[in-house]
This record gives sequence, C-alpha cells and structure tokens, in this order.
Amino acid sequence: QDMALGWMESIQTTLKVLMGEAPYSFVDESCPAKEGRKDSETKHMYALVQLYNKMFVSYIFQDVGAGGILAKRCWEQLLKKDYESQECSDVAFICGLASAAVMRRTNDRRERTTHNKILKGAVKKFRSWSKTSPRSTYSKLFLLQAEEASLRHQDSRAAGKYLVAIATAESVGFLYEVAIGNENAGRFYLSRGKKDVAVPYYTKALEAYNKAKATGKAKNLRQELDLLHEGMLGASVLSFSFE
Repeated sequence: QDMALGWMESIQTTLKVLMGEAPYSFVDESCPAKEGRKDSETKHMYALVQLYNKMFVSYIFQDVGAGGILAKRCWEQLLKKDYESQECSDVAFICGLASAAVMRRTNDRRERTTHNKILKGAVKKFRSWSKTSPRSTYSKLFLLQAEEASLRHQDSRAAGKYLVAIATAESVGFLYEVAIGNENAGRFYLSRGKKDVAVPYYTKALEAYNKAKATGKAKNLRQELDLLHEGMLGASVLSFSFE
C-alpha cells in the first residue's frame, strides 16, 4: 500500500505539471526508498518510476539536457535488472525519444554515441515486444524508427514512419503518442525547411495534447506555433544528424 501511494504521488505530480497546475522544474536527485521498504526489487521499481516521471516531463517540455541525463540513468536501471517485460515499455520508449533529442542538439561525439546506443537498444526491445504485443507497441516502435531515420537523413523513410506511427497510435487511442508523433513530425519537417508541411502537424499535436488534458504542454506548444506562424521559429530548432 505504501508503494502504491508513492507511485500515485509521483504520477499526480507529473500530471499537475502537464496540466499547467504546477511549474516545470528539474531537480537532478536520486530517489531514495522510504524507510520500511525492505524488498530490493520493489525499491528498485519505485526509484525507476520516479526517474521515469521526471524524464517524461523533461522530454515533453523540451528540456533536452535534463531528459538526456535521466534517459541515461533510466536506461542503466533497465539494463541492470534486465527488464524484458512490457511493464517497462514506456520507460524504454521515452529513453529512446529523449536520446534522439540529445543527438539533435549536441555535436559532442561521446554523448551522441552514448545516446545512439540507447536509441538503438530501445528499437531492439520494441522489435522483440511487438512480436507478442503488437497493439500496444507498434506505434512506439514506428516512432522510434522515425527518429532514427530522421537523424540519419533518411527522409523518405522518416516521413513514412511518422505517418504510420501517428495512424497506429490513433487507431488504439494512445493520445500522448498521437501528440508526440505529430509534434516530432512537425519538428522534422521544420528542420528540413518545410514550414507549410510542419504547421499542420504542430496543429494536430496541439489538439491531441488538449484532448489529453495536458493543458500546460498545450500552452507551451501554442506559443511555439505562434512563433512559427510569425516566422520567428525555423530550421535551427534541429541541427545535427548522425552518421
């Protein structure tokens, strides 16, 4: 019961930030288990959930530095326990996306290599999970593959993967994946100088975030979309590729 309450507190804090009821802030701290938790496996999972919630919010609000730090820590935890169950699929998914975001924003070769390994590892896990649970994993797999292709400037493949990722997420009602897929597709096209193609994706992402009650994120994206309409946001939002 104590563990369940801890998880709920963490999730509620995340939801408040997404809904704009609490400010976004990143605190790079460990997640110690409360006194009385003697099951090491349970403590490990509690810490992982805490880290994941912080990573998710950091990624959603485009705090690339924080997201990258947390992605490395979460991925390390996943590998340490060798989790293969789908209960950790959301963690692996955001680890991959956060790592792709880092690779776009830095030319530090060591960082890019580290995060490329995480992204490739996440894709590998989802290929495996999709064999037994296609309904809940295909949209995540396709979006991770779109990010990979985008980073490698395989633009036709990236465009196709973004489309199928969004369509698959829509078919199963995964609103956050619909929102993230559209937002990332918009950023992809904007990075290629295709503003007219990017704007509809941004608009659909905004609609999906609003439907998901993530009004804090929606407000943030609305401001970005306004800048895009005013011509004050361009291809510089995304820069590096990965060879």
